[in-house]
Amino acid sequence: MYDCQTDTYTDFQYGQTGRPPPPRSGLCGPLEAISPEPARQSTLSRLVAHASALGYECRHHGERVRVLDVSLEHALQLDAAFGAELAIRCELRIDGFVPLPG
Repeated sequence: MYDCQTDTYTDFQYGQTGRPPPPRSGLCGPLEAISPEPARQSTLSRLVAHASALGYECRHHGERVRVLDVSLEHALQLDAAFGAELAIRCELRIDGFVPLPG
């Protein structure tokens, strides 16, 4: 991080988890995964572990998981890894306004 008052740089420090926060692209939002069969609970647990390793907060409620503020890149990665076994829905939005030319 740059300190303009002292004209020095310092390293970023992260929380107690020891992992950096997930990258933020322009598009992000919640990803929901639903298990169509109760037998697929282990797949939901694997998705939670994978998303947590990427630095995302997850909420596991019965037969569904919600991954908060997932980026477009990671939403596609999670869908590729777990989409064959789970029903995945993701609604991504861009923060703020997009300037239009003209």
